[in-house]
Amino acid sequence: MSKKKKGPRRFKVGGNTGIQRANVEKLQSMYEKWKTECGASGGAIGVKSDLSLLDIISQHGVVSRPYTKKTVPRAKGAGTIIDMFDEWINDAVVIEKADVIALRQVIKKLNEMKDSDIDPRNIKFTIPIASEVDKDSGVYDDDDVQEVYGHYMTNDYVAFRNILSELPNSKVNKETSPVNSAWYREGPVGSGSGRNEAKPPMWQALYADGGTTPVTVGLYKICAEAAKVIKDAKIEEVEIIVDDDNKGALAKDLMLIPSVAQWVNKMVGTRTKIGEGINPKTLHWKGKPMRAAFMSETFDVTGNVSETLKRAAEIDDVVGTMQSVKFKISIRQVRKLASLTKNAEKYPGRDVVRHISKPLKKSKEDLNWKEVIGITY
Repeated sequence: MSKKKKGPRRFKVGGNTGIQRANVEKLQSMYEKWKTECGASGGAIGVKSDLSLLDIISQHGVVSRPYTKKTVPRAKGAGTIIDMFDEWINDAVVIEKADVIALRQVIKKLNEMKDSDIDPRNIKFTIPIASEVDKDSGVYDDDDVQEVYGHYMTNDYVAFRNILSELPNSKVNKETSPVNSAWYREGPVGSGSGRNEAKPPMWQALYADGGTTPVTVGLYKICAEAAKVIKDAKIEEVEIIVDDDNKGALAKDLMLIPSVAQWVNKMVGTRTKIGEGINPKTLHWKGKPMRAAFMSETFDVTGNVSETLKRAAEIDDVVGTMQSVKFKISIRQVRKLASLTKNAEKYPGRDVVRHISKPLKKSKEDLNWKEVIGITY
Protein backbone atom coordinates (compact mmCIF):
# COMPACT_ATOMS: atom_id res chain seq x y z
CA MET A 1 0.00 0.00 0.00
CA SER A 2 1.28 3.43 -0.88
CA LYS A 3 1.63 5.98 1.85
CA LYS A 4 -1.16 8.54 1.98
CA LYS A 5 0.00 12.12 1.61
CA LYS A 6 -0.02 13.56 5.12
CA GLY A 7 -0.41 17.24 4.27
CA PRO A 8 -3.73 18.89 5.19
CA ARG A 9 -6.27 19.65 2.48
CA ARG A 10 -5.92 23.43 2.65
CA PHE A 11 -8.12 25.68 0.53
CA LYS A 12 -8.24 29.37 -0.29
CA VAL A 13 -11.20 30.88 -2.11
CA GLY A 14 -10.81 34.61 -2.53
CA GLY A 15 -9.37 35.59 0.84
CA ASN A 16 -11.26 32.91 2.75
CA THR A 17 -9.19 29.99 3.99
CA GLY A 18 -9.57 26.72 5.87
CA ILE A 19 -8.65 23.05 6.13
CA GLN A 20 -10.79 20.16 4.96
CA ARG A 21 -10.60 17.00 7.06
CA ALA A 22 -11.58 13.85 5.15
CA ASN A 23 -10.96 10.37 6.54
CA VAL A 24 -9.86 8.39 3.48
CA GLU A 25 -7.96 5.58 5.23
CA LYS A 26 -10.59 2.88 4.69
CA LEU A 27 -11.29 4.12 1.17
CA GLN A 28 -7.57 4.06 0.44
CA SER A 29 -7.24 0.46 1.63
CA MET A 30 -10.21 -0.70 -0.46
CA TYR A 31 -9.24 1.28 -3.54
CA GLU A 32 -5.58 0.29 -3.64
CA LYS A 33 -6.46 -3.39 -3.17
CA TRP A 34 -8.99 -3.05 -6.00
CA LYS A 35 -6.43 -1.45 -8.32
CA THR A 36 -3.90 -4.17 -7.55
CA GLU A 37 -6.41 -6.94 -8.20
CA CYS A 38 -7.58 -5.21 -11.37
CA GLY A 39 -4.00 -5.40 -12.63
CA ALA A 40 -4.78 -8.99 -13.72
CA SER A 41 -4.61 -9.44 -17.49
CA GLY A 42 -4.58 -12.00 -20.30
CA GLY A 43 -5.40 -15.54 -19.26
CA ALA A 44 -5.93 -14.47 -15.64
CA ILE A 45 -9.14 -12.75 -16.76
CA GLY A 46 -9.87 -14.99 -19.75
CA VAL A 47 -8.95 -12.62 -22.59
CA LYS A 48 -6.49 -12.87 -25.46
CA SER A 49 -5.19 -9.29 -25.31
CA ASP A 50 -2.57 -7.81 -22.99
CA LEU A 51 -5.04 -5.32 -21.56
CA SER A 52 -5.45 -5.49 -17.81
CA LEU A 53 -8.83 -5.46 -16.13
CA LEU A 54 -8.05 -1.92 -14.95
CA ASP A 55 -7.38 -0.86 -18.56
CA ILE A 56 -10.74 -2.27 -19.62
CA ILE A 57 -12.59 -0.62 -16.74
CA SER A 58 -10.87 2.73 -17.38
CA GLN A 59 -12.17 2.70 -20.97
CA HIS A 60 -15.72 1.84 -19.92
CA GLY A 61 -18.26 4.66 -20.00
CA VAL A 62 -19.57 3.81 -16.55
CA VAL A 63 -16.53 5.34 -14.83
CA SER A 64 -16.37 8.59 -16.82
CA ARG A 65 -16.77 11.86 -14.93
CA PRO A 66 -19.32 14.40 -16.16
CA TYR A 67 -18.41 17.97 -16.98
CA THR A 68 -19.85 20.59 -14.65
CA LYS A 69 -21.40 23.88 -15.72
CA LYS A 70 -19.80 25.89 -12.95
CA THR A 71 -16.09 26.65 -13.05
CA VAL A 72 -14.23 25.20 -10.08
CA PRO A 73 -10.66 25.71 -8.83
CA ARG A 74 -9.19 22.75 -10.69
CA ALA A 75 -10.18 21.22 -14.03
CA LYS A 76 -12.91 18.67 -13.48
CA GLY A 77 -14.79 16.45 -15.88
CA ALA A 78 -11.94 15.00 -17.95
CA GLY A 79 -10.82 11.53 -17.04
CA THR A 80 -12.56 9.00 -14.83
CA ILE A 81 -13.70 8.37 -11.29
CA ILE A 82 -10.47 6.37 -10.99
CA ASP A 83 -8.47 9.57 -11.60
CA MET A 84 -10.56 11.30 -8.95
CA PHE A 85 -9.83 8.66 -6.31
CA ASP A 86 -6.12 8.86 -7.18
CA GLU A 87 -6.24 12.62 -6.56
CA TRP A 88 -8.07 12.23 -3.25
CA ILE A 89 -5.63 9.64 -1.91
CA ASN A 90 -2.26 10.45 -3.46
CA ASP A 91 -2.40 14.24 -3.86
CA ALA A 92 -4.64 15.08 -0.87
CA VAL A 93 -6.58 17.54 -3.03
CA VAL A 94 -9.63 19.33 -1.64
CA ILE A 95 -12.81 17.34 -2.26
CA GLU A 96 -15.26 19.59 -4.09
CA LYS A 97 -18.88 19.63 -5.20
CA ALA A 98 -17.77 18.57 -8.68
CA ASP A 99 -16.51 15.34 -7.09
CA VAL A 100 -19.90 14.80 -5.46
CA ILE A 101 -21.61 15.25 -8.82
CA ALA A 102 -19.18 12.82 -10.45
CA LEU A 103 -19.58 10.20 -7.73
CA ARG A 104 -23.38 10.38 -7.82
CA GLN A 105 -23.34 10.04 -11.59
CA VAL A 106 -21.13 6.94 -11.47
CA ILE A 107 -23.27 5.35 -8.73
CA LYS A 108 -26.37 6.13 -10.80
CA LYS A 109 -24.88 4.48 -13.89
CA LEU A 110 -23.77 1.44 -11.89
CA ASN A 111 -27.27 1.09 -10.42
CA GLU A 112 -28.86 1.38 -13.86
CA MET A 113 -26.51 -1.19 -15.37
CA LYS A 114 -26.78 -3.70 -12.50
CA ASP A 115 -28.75 -6.83 -13.58
CA SER A 116 -29.59 -5.24 -16.95
CA ASP A 117 -28.77 -6.65 -20.39
CA ILE A 118 -25.52 -4.69 -20.41
CA ASP A 119 -24.41 -5.88 -17.00
CA PRO A 120 -21.18 -7.86 -17.69
CA ARG A 121 -22.70 -10.92 -16.02
CA ASN A 122 -25.58 -10.84 -18.51
CA ILE A 123 -23.59 -10.64 -21.74
CA LYS A 124 -24.99 -13.61 -23.64
CA PHE A 125 -23.19 -16.12 -25.92
CA THR A 126 -24.42 -19.10 -27.88
CA ILE A 127 -22.04 -22.06 -27.54
CA PRO A 128 -22.26 -25.46 -29.28
CA ILE A 129 -22.68 -28.45 -26.99
CA ALA A 130 -19.39 -30.25 -27.62
CA SER A 131 -20.83 -33.76 -27.24
CA GLU A 132 -23.25 -33.01 -30.11
CA VAL A 133 -20.57 -31.77 -32.54
CA ASP A 134 -19.41 -34.12 -35.30
CA LYS A 135 -15.72 -34.66 -34.56
CA ASP A 136 -14.86 -35.39 -38.19
CA SER A 137 -16.40 -32.21 -39.63
CA GLY A 138 -17.04 -29.85 -36.70
CA VAL A 139 -20.67 -29.57 -37.83
CA TYR A 140 -23.57 -29.43 -35.37
CA ASP A 141 -27.33 -28.97 -35.63
CA ASP A 142 -28.92 -25.57 -34.94
CA ASP A 143 -30.55 -26.84 -31.78
CA ASP A 144 -27.34 -28.38 -30.43
CA VAL A 145 -26.37 -25.17 -28.66
CA GLN A 146 -26.86 -23.56 -25.26
CA GLU A 147 -26.97 -20.05 -23.84
CA VAL A 148 -24.02 -18.95 -21.80
CA TYR A 149 -23.94 -15.78 -19.66
CA GLY A 150 -20.88 -13.97 -18.37
CA HIS A 151 -17.96 -15.55 -20.26
CA TYR A 152 -17.69 -17.61 -23.41
CA MET A 153 -14.63 -19.71 -22.45
CA THR A 154 -16.62 -22.67 -21.09
CA ASN A 155 -15.74 -26.34 -21.11
CA ASP A 156 -17.93 -26.85 -24.19
CA TYR A 157 -16.36 -23.90 -26.01
CA VAL A 158 -12.81 -25.19 -25.38
CA ALA A 159 -13.77 -28.69 -26.45
CA PHE A 160 -15.48 -27.36 -29.61
CA ARG A 161 -12.49 -25.20 -30.55
CA ASN A 162 -10.17 -28.17 -30.05
CA ILE A 163 -12.33 -30.28 -32.38
CA LEU A 164 -12.00 -27.54 -35.02
CA SER A 165 -8.25 -27.26 -34.45
CA GLU A 166 -7.76 -30.94 -35.35
CA LEU A 167 -9.60 -30.79 -38.68
CA PRO A 168 -7.47 -30.99 -41.84
CA ASN A 169 -5.99 -27.62 -42.87
CA SER A 170 -7.50 -25.98 -39.78
CA LYS A 171 -6.29 -22.52 -38.84
CA VAL A 172 -8.00 -22.66 -35.45
CA ASN A 173 -5.60 -22.69 -32.53
CA LYS A 174 -6.06 -25.26 -29.83
CA GLU A 175 -7.40 -23.94 -26.53
CA THR A 176 -5.78 -25.02 -23.31
CA SER A 177 -8.34 -24.71 -20.54
CA PRO A 178 -11.69 -23.11 -19.72
CA VAL A 179 -12.07 -20.21 -17.30
CA ASN A 180 -13.26 -20.47 -13.72
CA SER A 181 -16.75 -21.99 -13.79
CA ALA A 182 -18.04 -19.24 -11.46
CA TRP A 183 -17.46 -16.75 -14.28
CA TYR A 184 -20.25 -18.16 -16.46
CA ARG A 185 -23.68 -19.77 -16.29
CA GLU A 186 -25.14 -22.15 -18.88
CA GLY A 187 -28.75 -22.92 -19.75
CA PRO A 188 -31.11 -23.90 -22.55
CA VAL A 189 -31.51 -21.39 -25.38
CA GLY A 190 -34.26 -18.89 -24.61
CA SER A 191 -34.58 -19.90 -20.98
CA GLY A 192 -32.66 -17.00 -19.46
CA SER A 193 -31.85 -19.33 -16.59
CA GLY A 194 -28.30 -18.06 -16.27
CA ARG A 195 -29.12 -14.34 -15.92
CA ASN A 196 -27.76 -12.45 -12.90
CA GLU A 197 -25.78 -15.46 -11.69
CA ALA A 198 -22.38 -15.43 -13.44
CA LYS A 199 -19.48 -13.58 -11.83
CA PRO A 200 -16.94 -12.85 -14.61
CA PRO A 201 -13.91 -10.59 -13.90
CA MET A 202 -15.51 -7.51 -15.46
CA TRP A 203 -18.55 -7.92 -13.22
CA GLN A 204 -16.29 -8.50 -10.22
CA ALA A 205 -14.42 -5.25 -10.92
CA LEU A 206 -17.73 -3.37 -10.75
CA TYR A 207 -19.96 -5.23 -8.31
CA ALA A 208 -18.07 -7.90 -6.32
CA ASP A 209 -18.83 -8.07 -2.61
CA GLY A 210 -16.35 -10.69 -1.43
CA GLY A 211 -15.57 -14.32 -2.18
CA THR A 212 -14.57 -13.88 -5.83
CA THR A 213 -11.37 -14.16 -7.87
CA PRO A 214 -9.46 -12.18 -9.12
CA VAL A 215 -11.34 -9.19 -7.63
CA THR A 216 -12.84 -9.44 -4.15
CA VAL A 217 -14.62 -6.06 -3.80
CA GLY A 218 -15.85 -4.03 -6.74
CA LEU A 219 -16.05 -0.36 -7.65
CA TYR A 220 -19.65 -0.05 -6.45
CA LYS A 221 -18.62 -0.75 -2.85
CA ILE A 222 -15.69 1.64 -3.20
CA CYS A 223 -18.04 4.39 -4.41
CA ALA A 224 -20.29 3.71 -1.41
CA GLU A 225 -17.30 4.20 0.90
CA ALA A 226 -16.36 7.40 -0.97
CA ALA A 227 -19.90 8.68 -0.35
CA LYS A 228 -19.32 8.15 3.39
CA VAL A 229 -16.06 10.12 3.16
CA ILE A 230 -17.99 13.01 1.61
CA LYS A 231 -20.79 12.82 4.17
CA ASP A 232 -18.38 12.86 7.12
CA ALA A 233 -15.98 15.53 5.79
CA LYS A 234 -15.34 18.48 8.13
CA ILE A 235 -14.05 21.99 7.50
CA GLU A 236 -11.84 23.41 10.23
CA GLU A 237 -9.69 26.45 10.98
CA VAL A 238 -11.91 28.55 8.74
CA GLU A 239 -11.14 32.24 8.44
CA ILE A 240 -13.58 34.40 6.49
CA ILE A 241 -13.12 37.99 5.34
CA VAL A 242 -16.06 40.29 6.05
CA ASP A 243 -15.46 43.48 4.07
CA ASP A 244 -17.38 46.43 2.64
CA ASP A 245 -17.32 45.41 -1.04
CA ASN A 246 -20.70 43.62 -0.92
CA LYS A 247 -18.95 40.41 -1.98
CA GLY A 248 -18.99 37.31 0.16
CA ALA A 249 -20.12 37.33 3.78
CA LEU A 250 -21.48 40.51 5.37
CA ALA A 251 -22.52 41.47 8.90
CA LYS A 252 -26.12 40.40 8.25
CA ASP A 253 -24.89 36.89 7.34
CA LEU A 254 -22.85 36.68 10.53
CA MET A 255 -25.85 37.55 12.70
CA LEU A 256 -27.53 34.35 11.47
CA ILE A 257 -24.92 32.42 13.46
CA PRO A 258 -26.30 31.98 17.01
CA SER A 259 -22.85 32.16 18.65
CA VAL A 260 -22.07 35.44 16.83
CA ALA A 261 -25.46 36.98 17.62
CA GLN A 262 -25.05 35.99 21.27
CA TRP A 263 -21.60 37.60 21.46
CA VAL A 264 -22.69 40.85 19.78
CA ASN A 265 -25.82 41.18 21.92
CA LYS A 266 -23.73 40.64 25.04
CA MET A 267 -21.28 43.35 23.97
CA VAL A 268 -24.11 45.80 23.18
CA GLY A 269 -26.18 45.05 26.27
CA THR A 270 -29.86 45.60 26.95
CA ARG A 271 -31.96 48.76 26.87
CA THR A 272 -31.43 49.20 30.58
CA LYS A 273 -27.85 48.00 30.91
CA ILE A 274 -25.04 48.70 28.50
CA GLY A 275 -22.58 45.98 27.52
CA GLU A 276 -18.78 45.92 27.46
CA GLY A 277 -18.76 47.24 23.91
CA ILE A 278 -20.49 50.53 24.80
CA ASN A 279 -18.63 53.61 26.04
CA PRO A 280 -20.39 54.47 29.32
CA LYS A 281 -19.85 58.21 28.85
CA THR A 282 -20.87 58.67 25.23
CA LEU A 283 -22.98 55.51 24.84
CA HIS A 284 -21.12 54.97 21.53
CA TRP A 285 -20.15 51.51 20.28
CA LYS A 286 -16.39 51.00 20.70
CA GLY A 287 -15.60 50.33 17.04
CA LYS A 288 -11.86 49.61 17.03
CA PRO A 289 -11.66 47.71 20.34
CA MET A 290 -14.69 45.63 19.40
CA ARG A 291 -13.19 44.86 15.99
CA ALA A 292 -10.06 43.50 17.68
CA ALA A 293 -12.10 41.55 20.24
CA PHE A 294 -14.37 40.08 17.54
CA MET A 295 -11.45 38.93 15.40
CA SER A 296 -9.86 37.18 18.39
CA GLU A 297 -12.96 35.04 18.92
CA THR A 298 -13.60 31.58 17.44
CA PHE A 299 -17.29 31.00 16.87
CA ASP A 300 -19.01 27.61 16.87
CA VAL A 301 -21.08 26.77 13.80
CA THR A 302 -24.01 24.38 14.22
CA GLY A 303 -26.95 23.00 12.27
CA ASN A 304 -27.85 24.44 8.88
CA VAL A 305 -25.76 27.53 9.56
CA SER A 306 -22.71 25.83 8.00
CA GLU A 307 -24.17 25.70 4.49
CA THR A 308 -25.65 29.20 4.78
CA LEU A 309 -22.30 30.67 5.81
CA LYS A 310 -20.40 28.67 3.16
CA ARG A 311 -22.66 30.11 0.46
CA ALA A 312 -22.29 33.64 1.82
CA ALA A 313 -18.49 33.26 1.93
CA GLU A 314 -18.47 31.63 -1.54
CA ILE A 315 -16.72 28.49 -0.30
CA ASP A 316 -19.71 26.22 -0.88
CA ASP A 317 -17.77 24.27 -3.53
CA VAL A 318 -15.67 22.84 -0.70
CA VAL A 319 -17.25 19.64 0.64
CA GLY A 320 -17.70 19.37 4.40
CA THR A 321 -19.51 20.68 7.45
CA MET A 322 -18.00 23.75 9.04
CA GLN A 323 -17.29 23.31 12.75
CA SER A 324 -16.08 26.74 13.79
CA VAL A 325 -15.00 29.99 12.21
CA LYS A 326 -12.96 33.15 12.77
CA PHE A 327 -13.45 36.42 10.92
CA LYS A 328 -11.29 39.18 9.49
CA ILE A 329 -13.76 42.02 9.60
CA SER A 330 -13.76 45.71 8.66
CA ILE A 331 -14.60 48.30 11.29
CA ARG A 332 -17.67 49.35 9.30
CA GLN A 333 -19.01 45.80 9.37
CA VAL A 334 -18.34 45.65 13.12
CA ARG A 335 -20.47 48.77 13.53
CA LYS A 336 -23.09 47.11 11.36
CA LEU A 337 -23.13 44.10 13.70
CA ALA A 338 -24.02 46.34 16.64
CA SER A 339 -26.68 48.21 14.68
CA LEU A 340 -28.35 44.92 13.73
CA THR A 341 -29.23 44.33 17.38
CA LYS A 342 -32.35 45.88 18.90
CA ASN A 343 -30.36 47.96 21.32
CA ALA A 344 -28.09 50.08 19.13
CA GLU A 345 -28.51 52.29 16.09
CA LYS A 346 -26.37 54.23 13.65
CA TYR A 347 -26.38 58.01 13.68
CA PRO A 348 -27.73 59.26 10.33
CA GLY A 349 -24.85 60.46 8.15
CA ARG A 350 -22.18 59.48 10.66
CA ASP A 351 -20.02 56.39 11.13
CA VAL A 352 -21.10 56.17 14.75
CA VAL A 353 -23.36 53.63 16.43
CA ARG A 354 -24.93 54.52 19.76
CA HIS A 355 -26.69 52.53 22.42
CA ILE A 356 -30.46 52.99 22.65
CA SER A 357 -30.98 53.43 26.38
CA LYS A 358 -34.47 52.91 27.69
CA PRO A 359 -35.41 55.68 30.15
CA LEU A 360 -35.47 54.40 33.70
CA LYS A 361 -38.64 54.65 35.75
CA LYS A 362 -38.44 57.70 38.04
CA SER A 363 -37.83 57.07 41.70
CA LYS A 364 -38.85 59.49 44.45
CA GLU A 365 -35.37 60.97 44.45
CA ASP A 366 -35.77 61.84 40.79
CA LEU A 367 -39.07 63.71 41.19
CA ASN A 368 -39.20 67.29 40.00
CA TRP A 369 -38.29 69.65 42.87
CA LYS A 370 -41.44 71.62 42.26
CA GLU A 371 -43.46 68.48 42.91
CA VAL A 372 -41.52 67.92 46.15
CA ILE A 373 -42.33 71.39 47.56
CA GLY A 374 -45.84 71.27 46.23
CA ILE A 375 -45.65 74.22 43.83
CA THR A 376 -48.29 74.07 41.12
CA TYR A 377 -49.24 76.49 38.40
